[in-house]
Amino acid sequence: MTRVRGLLLGVLLVAWCLPATGESTDNRFGIGLRAGTYGIGGDFGVRIIDRVGIRASVQRLSVSVDEEEIDEIVYDGDLDIGGEGLLVDVYPMRGKFRLTAGVFNNRNEVGLEGIVTENIEIGDTTYTPDDVGTLTGSVEFDDTAPYFGIGWGNVASGKGRIGLLVDLGILMQDVGQVGLESSTGFVDPDDLAQEIAEIEDDISDFDFWPVLSVGMSIRF
Repeated sequence: MTRVRGLLLGVLLVAWCLPATGESTDNRFGIGLRAGTYGIGGDFGVRIIDRVGIRASVQRLSVSVDEEEIDEIVYDGDLDIGGEGLLVDVYPMRGKFRLTAGVFNNRNEVGLEGIVTENIEIGDTTYTPDDVGTLTGSVEFDDTAPYFGIGWGNVASGKGRIGLLVDLGILMQDVGQVGLESSTGFVDPDDLAQEIAEIEDDISDFDFWPVLSVGMSIRF
């Protein structure tokens, strides 16, 4: 968390040193409505100086993922994505292009449920469906996740009341931590540990969550 605060302070310091030659406008704050790969939600933005703004952002979405095979076991999943964040926008040139850095209270999480219908090998042991019952678990990522990206549009400042918002970036949420258990309790813990390691290997690419969103701003 200290590293994240340092990055945000660095962005603010650089922005403060920029010459105040951006668009002149009386707008000071505004709201944004957006939808994308990190959920559906909105922003509240405030202009600090001509080239710097701060946004509070809230985005959430829940989706179901059916029949995803991992290590020969078919899982259904409930995916909750989104979070609450504080973002600093810097406009290095005239216009709407911006650089964004910030941090999110990350709520990305996956609920897993696997139903075994035939004999299956878990770890080093072969189990029957009656032995396994239902495998249930979850995948959780870091609660605090830095965000870095680029974008187009200004929630708090512009020539008109309505504007376009586009964001493209990455959320650094680290590798997901998996929990897994059998409903019968008959699966050996060492075998479950191997299954957990297999799932964590399969989801290792999601330590960086891609963020792409579009929306509109309303300025006041």
